[in-house]
Amino acid sequence: MNPAEFITAWLITLVLEVPVLVLLLQQHAPLQKLVFASICASSLTLPWLWFVADYWWTYRQVLTFGEPLVVGLETGLVSSWLSSRVRLILPAVLIANLTSLMLGFWIIS
Repeated sequence: MNPAEFITAWLITLVLEVPVLVLLLQQHAPLQKLVFASICASSLTLPWLWFVADYWWTYRQVLTFGEPLVVGLETGLVSSWLSSRVRLILPAVLIANLTSLMLGFWIIS
């Protein structure tokens, strides 16, 4: 994978995930804090998924094990930064990641 592909995937991920998280969690945190947490969580987990997991695992394993791990890590990070309960954050992060996974594939294809 070249850097341009990663940058494109990262930007698509942010454009798709940040608004979803803001929409779903806007009543639970200030907008600036929510945007910051969303951008940082995706920016920390996406490189791991693209460069580390993709190197060691097959595509199917990345989807089976990598994506749920990313959802868990992002849930922990966002929950910590927003001082919110995991059970409140988990569904929002899951929906945001499913959105970027499905629409991201559609956009890139």
